Amino acid sequence: MKKYLAILAVAGAMPVLSQAAVTYGNRWEVGMKQTFYHTLEAPAGQYRLDIQASDTAPITVYLDGTGKKAVLLRLNQGQQGNSGSAEIPLRATKPGLAYGYARISVQVGVSQTTGSGSYQMQLTPLF
Repeated sequence: MKKYLAILAVAGAMPVLSQAAVTYGNRWEVGMKQTFYHTLEAPAGQYRLDIQASDTAPITVYLDGTGKKAVLLRLNQGQQGNSGSAEIPLRATKPGLAYGYARISVQVGVSQTTGSGSYQMQLTPLF
């Protein structure tokens, strides 16, 4: 009986882990500077944030903390390419909460190409 309960408990936890990988994205028109804001939400823990851009516009990703900003990633600037990743903690806002949150902003600069661009981010658990 205990063996079956353990299997059910593991099977019940699997969807939670698979749902932790979350994607975010946005599109912009070339020639305009824009800032996009996201609130990342997933079970509390350490994550890897991957970003891929479709354009050569300079992109900076900031972690927006309480009263301060920290640069997480820079894309299409200097030696950086159009993709990158960084580790980011998602912390619960109150003790005992299962979900963690982080606010980030994605600042897109002016591109030299024509048309529009986009980015896609994926949040992957490191546990």
